Amino acid sequence: MKLLIIEDEKELLKSIIEFLSSEEYLCEFASSYDDCSQHF
Repeated sequence: MKLLIIEDEKELLKSIIEFLSSEEYLCEFASSYDDCSQHF
């Protein structure tokens, strides 16, 4: 499953991605809603 994570706190984002990746999830991320809307 592919997930989009929007989180501006870098350490929390890293932790979330590490955990979900270890559970076989494919993660894409952005640091803000604006970054996300421009990227996708």
